[in-house]
Amino acid sequence: MRSSFHDHWLVQAVILCVLCTRPTAASNQCLRDQETLLLQLRSELSFIGTMMMTWTPTKDCCRWDGVVCDRDGHVIVLDLSHESLYGGFNQSSSLFDLKFLQNLNLAYNSFVSLAIPSRIGELSNLEYLNLSSSGFAGQIPIELSQLTRNLTALTELNLDGIRISPMGIKWEQAISSLPNLQKLSMSNCYLVGPIDPSLMKLKFLSIILLDHNSNLSSPVPDFFANFRNLKVLSLSSCNLNGTFPEKILQLPTLQILDLTNNQKLQGSLPEFPDNGSLKNLKLSSSKFSGQLPNSIGKLMNLSRIELSNCNFSGNIPASMANLTKLVHLDLSTNSFSGSIPSFQICKNLTFMDLSQNLLSGPVPSSHFAGLQKLVYIDLQNNVFNGAVPSSLFSIPCLKKIQLSNNQFGDQIAEFSNPSSILDTLDLSNNNLQGPIPKSFFQFQNLNILSLTYNNFTGNLKLEEMATSFPNLMRLELSFNNLAIDASFRNGGFQLLTVLKMASSKLKQFPNLQYHSRITNLDLSDNQIHGEIPNWIWKAQYLAQLNLSSNYLQDMQKPYDIPNSFTSIDFSGNQLKGEIPPTIASLKSLYVLNISHNSLTGPIPSSIGNLTQLRSLDLSYNKLDGTIPLQLLDLTYLSFLNLSYNKLTGMVPNKRTFTETSFLGNHRLCGSVLNRSLKDGGPDTSSMLIILVSVFLVGEAEEEEEDTIEEDKRAHRQ
Repeated sequence: MRSSFHDHWLVQAVILCVLCTRPTAASNQCLRDQETLLLQLRSELSFIGTMMMTWTPTKDCCRWDGVVCDRDGHVIVLDLSHESLYGGFNQSSSLFDLKFLQNLNLAYNSFVSLAIPSRIGELSNLEYLNLSSSGFAGQIPIELSQLTRNLTALTELNLDGIRISPMGIKWEQAISSLPNLQKLSMSNCYLVGPIDPSLMKLKFLSIILLDHNSNLSSPVPDFFANFRNLKVLSLSSCNLNGTFPEKILQLPTLQILDLTNNQKLQGSLPEFPDNGSLKNLKLSSSKFSGQLPNSIGKLMNLSRIELSNCNFSGNIPASMANLTKLVHLDLSTNSFSGSIPSFQICKNLTFMDLSQNLLSGPVPSSHFAGLQKLVYIDLQNNVFNGAVPSSLFSIPCLKKIQLSNNQFGDQIAEFSNPSSILDTLDLSNNNLQGPIPKSFFQFQNLNILSLTYNNFTGNLKLEEMATSFPNLMRLELSFNNLAIDASFRNGGFQLLTVLKMASSKLKQFPNLQYHSRITNLDLSDNQIHGEIPNWIWKAQYLAQLNLSSNYLQDMQKPYDIPNSFTSIDFSGNQLKGEIPPTIASLKSLYVLNISHNSLTGPIPSSIGNLTQLRSLDLSYNKLDGTIPLQLLDLTYLSFLNLSYNKLTGMVPNKRTFTETSFLGNHRLCGSVLNRSLKDGGPDTSSMLIILVSVFLVGEAEEEEEDTIEEDKRAHRQ
C-alpha cells in the first residue's frame, strides 16, 4: 500500500535533492550555533548507526549526512531515521532549540516505550514530522493538541507503529488543531474506535492512512465524504463494520481506497462519476456485494482492482475492457457469472485473477492477444469450456498459467514462440484430450507442471521430461490415459519435490534414489510388482507416500523407517507378514492406510506411539490377537477401521468408535458390537453353544476370505 503514496514523497525528495546537491556558497555555510546544537545533540543520544559518527567540526555541518540547511545556514531538515537511536530526549535536549526545523524524521529507531517528547510542539516551523516505528508509546502529548499557536505549518504527520494509549484525550482531538494537515498516517497504532467527529476540523486532509488498527471496530464515518481534497483513504485490517458510505466512492478527488480485510464491513459500488480520479480500488476480504456498475468503465485512471473474497455477483461489465491503464485485476472468490470480456486493449495488464467464480463459456485466444506485459493469469475453479486459449502460451512475460478445475476440452494444438520464462502451468481437472503438445517441452524454466485428471493420451518417457524440464519441482501427471516409461538416469529432476503419476500404467519405480528433495510421491493405481525399494526410506524429506493399488508384496531389506512421514498409503497391494514394530518411529504420521493386503500377526502395541495419528485403516487383512489398549489412547485419532480381520477379545470402550470400525471380526465382543462374554470366559452351561459357534465361525471365515479377495479385486479396479 505504501508504494501507492509516493507522489507526495517524490516532491519532497526532489526538493531535498536540490538542497543537498547545490553548490556551497558563503551565504549558506553552517552557522556556528547550529553546529554547536547538532554536536550537542550527538553527545546526548545513544546510537548504533554510523551516520552521526561522521558529524565532525572539520566539515561544514550543512554537509553532514541527514542535515539540510537553508540559504542562511539554519538547519531546516534533520533525518535521523534508521540510526538505531535509543535512550531518549530529555526536556533540555538541544533538538528543541533547532527552531528553524521544517522537516524532522526520527522513524525506525529504538526509543522503546518512551513517551513522545512534548517539546516537539515548540518547533513551530515544522511542516513534516515522522516518528513512525520509533518505539515511542503512550498518549499524543497534550502540547500537540494546542498546535493552533505552534505547529500551524505542519502538513504531514507520520506516527505509524506508535502504541497510542486509549486513556485520556482521544487521538482525534489531540491532532484536530493542526489546521493545515494534509497527510495523517497512524497505521498499527492500536487506535480505538469509533472515530471521533473532531477529525472533521482537518479540512485539508487529503491522505488518511489508518491501516492495521483492529480495535477501531466501528463503521466508517459519513463525514469522511466531506473531505473535499481526499485522495487516499486506507483502512485495511481495522475490523470495521456497518455499511460503507457510497458518497466516499463518488468523491471526484479520490485516487486510492483500501478497505482490505474488514470482514464485517458491508457495502456496494455506486454509479461512478464521469470525472472520477480513482486509481486503486482494494476491497478484498470484505462483505461488499452486488453487481459491478457498468460505469466502472468510466474510471479511466484505474490501474489496480482488488475485489477478491467478497460477495459480488452478476456479469463482469464489458466496459472494463476499456480500462487501458489497468495493471492488476483480482476478482477471485466471488460469484461472478457469464463470460469474460476481452482485455485485448489493456496493454499494461500484468496480473489477472478471476479464479473461484461461476464464470462460463469459451475463452477466445483473441481476448489476450497483445498483452505482452501479462505475468500472471489464474482462471481456475470456474466453468469455462471450449479450447484452452493458446495465445497465453506465447506471451513473453508470462510466468504463471493456472486454468485448473474447469471444463476446457479438445486437443491443445502445437504453438510457436513459447514463453521462455513460464514457471507454472496448471491444466489439471479439465477434459483435455490427445497427446501432450511437443511445444510444452520448450518451457524449460517450468517449476510446476500439473496435467492430472484429463484425458491426455500417448506414451511418455520420464527421461525426456527430466531433460526438458531441468528446474521442475512439481510434476503431476496422474489419472490420464498416458503410458509412462519411468526409467531415467540419476542426473535428472534434481529439484523435484512432488511427483504424482497415479494411474499411469507404470511397471516399475522411477529411479529417485539420489533425489533427496522429494516430499510427496504418488505412484498409486499402477502395475508395479515386487518389493518396495529401501531407498524410499532414505529420502529425508519424504512426507507423503502413496503406493496403493499396485502388486507390491514386501519391503526390501534392510530398511530404516524415518520419522518424517505424515501420510502413508499402501492399501490394495499383496503385502504379507507382520506389521513391523519399527512403525513406532513414525512420530509425525497423520494418516496410515495398509488395508486390503494379506498382513498377519497382531497389531503392534507400539502403534500407540504415533501420537499425531488422525486416521488408521488396517481393514481387510488377516491380523489376529487383541486390540491393543494403546491404540485407543491416541488423542487425535478420529477415523479407525479394523474391520474384516481375525481379531479376538473385547473391544476397549475408551473411545466411541462405531460398529463399522470392527465389522467382520467374529471373535470380537463388546458393547459396540452388541456381543459380550462374561469376565474370565463363558460358563460350562454355554460351552456347547460356544463350540457350535466356533465351528460356524470357521466356515464363515472361509467364506469371508473369498469375499475379501473379491473386495480386493474391486478395490484395485
